[in-house]
Amino acid sequence: MQRPLIALVGVLAAIALVPSQAGAATLIGDYRFDDNLASSVGTPPALMPLLPSGTFSTATVDNAPDRVYDFVADSGLRLPLAALPNPTTYSTVITFEFDVVSGYKRILSFDTFDADSDSGFYTLDGSLVFYGDPGDETAGASLAENTYADVAFTRAASGQIAAYTNGAPQFTYPDSNGESIVGIDGLRFFKDDGATETSAGSVARVRVYDGALTPAEVLDIEQTGGLRSTASVAGKPTAGPKKKKPKSVSTGISLACPAEGVPCAISAAVTTVKKGKKKTIGTLAGELPAGASVVPGVALSKKGRKLLAKKGKQKIAIESSVTAGSGTPATATNKGKV
Repeated sequence: MQRPLIALVGVLAAIALVPSQAGAATLIGDYRFDDNLASSVGTPPALMPLLPSGTFSTATVDNAPDRVYDFVADSGLRLPLAALPNPTTYSTVITFEFDVVSGYKRILSFDTFDADSDSGFYTLDGSLVFYGDPGDETAGASLAENTYADVAFTRAASGQIAAYTNGAPQFTYPDSNGESIVGIDGLRFFKDDGATETSAGSVARVRVYDGALTPAEVLDIEQTGGLRSTASVAGKPTAGPKKKKPKSVSTGISLACPAEGVPCAISAAVTTVKKGKKKTIGTLAGELPAGASVVPGVALSKKGRKLLAKKGKQKIAIESSVTAGSGTPATATNKGKV
């Protein structure tokens, strides 16, 4: 049973909910195709269908039923430029399948909507390829027909691009001509400029990030769905003024819940040692929204309040954890005198 966030907020001494900063690139759009083209994360513009429009259906993706968007050859989707804070550095992770992978089949186009350009990100006979002026190509491992794969494409501000299949690196390439900078009409998925280098297919998910994912981050997204929570010491534990009985202690531990998941369960315990015995003087159990981080405070027990009201600083130890939807808890400990 989920614990209400309201109950948690009521016992915090110092709380600050802020966007998670777990990685250099932040998830800004997550399009899951649940019978619409809107993002389930943040407020970026919806994807736009390229004509002829596709249809929604249910397919088996990663051994589970999922809603997908089916598109015909020389059609697809467009991500408006307004969705990207910086069109020179971004990442996208696309879960899709092509009906045909022989020859060139375009995955991404970066030029303006009606530009006659061959520059883009393709599969060539199933291998990943970046094709640019004057015709440079770099190939990676193969994609199979009618088989869903997670394909990631990243671009750093330096122009370095990289491609991955199912979390595994396929190639890097220095885009010195800036051909992978997204143009005024946005990022296009699956549609070609000449109608010949395309395939029908289906897409189950499109994730968009505001920077270049690292190889470790791409692998983490593949292995956990990006659902890795973090716990780290942010400062010393603190309590209220000594002249009053402090009601709570700030843990000094920052807990972060990943943006792509569901709310995270969080917990904390404050202990002290009295006459050689470990005593628990405060506990916390609550829930943290997806995409948020917090430095929680822990409500003290009656005995804990009396103890910390005494003259002189008392030694305490705090252990706090956050558990994301993946079920993998992240834990940190903090010690100090209050």
